[in-house]
Amino acid sequence: MKSTIKSLFAVGVAATIGLGSTAANAGVLASSAFTITDFSISNSTTGTQLTAADFNTFFATSNANVDVDLNGGAVSDGSGFNGGLVSSTDLLSVCVGNCSMTPAENNFDVLTAPTSGNFSYSDQFLVNAPFVSGTELGATMQLRSDVSLVGSGEGSASSNQGLDSTFLFSLENPLTIAFDFFADLQLRAFTDPGTMFPSNAQASASFHITISDLANNTVYDFDGLGEETVCDLDVTRNRNAPFNGLNSYSCVDTFSDTTGVLAANTVYQLSIRQDTAADALLIPEPGTIALIGAGLFGLGIARRRRSKK
Repeated sequence: MKSTIKSLFAVGVAATIGLGSTAANAGVLASSAFTITDFSISNSTTGTQLTAADFNTFFATSNANVDVDLNGGAVSDGSGFNGGLVSSTDLLSVCVGNCSMTPAENNFDVLTAPTSGNFSYSDQFLVNAPFVSGTELGATMQLRSDVSLVGSGEGSASSNQGLDSTFLFSLENPLTIAFDFFADLQLRAFTDPGTMFPSNAQASASFHITISDLANNTVYDFDGLGEETVCDLDVTRNRNAPFNGLNSYSCVDTFSDTTGVLAANTVYQLSIRQDTAADALLIPEPGTIALIGAGLFGLGIARRRRSKK
């Protein structure tokens, strides 16, 4: 009898050990890192960067947000909202989980292979503006979103920043605006070879510029594709188990695009928005679940037999 109980306990111990070893073979990672530099808005004819002085009336709102969630534990920061055009917004990074494994503040290098920890992480940085009074500096805009899971869990991360400006051209003649910038976008979606369905990882990013009139008619729309590039800045990469491995995307290029002719003395709404997002789901492997069940079953029988004694 004692030998039987010992055997049943051994099953429980084996299940516990199996849980650790099997779970270690399964991991997922979603990472999105997006940097835009030298972003400027200029007069396409003269090449001169626009300033507030080029507009009869000018009002702008800038905003930034970072959000993370890991197994229902959420953290966010939206303090980057500003009721006017500002030259910088630098939100502190937010993290849930094993945050010692995350990148340093304002490090926007994409993550690669799965790390040995569960976390959701997001960060944001903005310096200068696409047009500010008396300067010729372009803006630098950086975002990142990351989720790393090992064993099991569910996480998401997102970051965004945007600019909404309403202005009235004071020029007597119509104006064509040029948008110029350099982009570095890196996406990684990875599932470890030991990962089972329906575990998955998804990394995405987008960058959009739109101009509309007061009748809500869109007069210009930059959808992520420039005239002089083959890169796309509105991209999603997925990896879904059991088709495991790495699905990545890399875009490092210069973008240049111009609007059509915009009328003078006409009110337009300009919106610029940059986003990153990462989502991941990791469930225990069937072998792990079976071992857990066997261990609990064996321990349960052992306890019942002890109680009968």
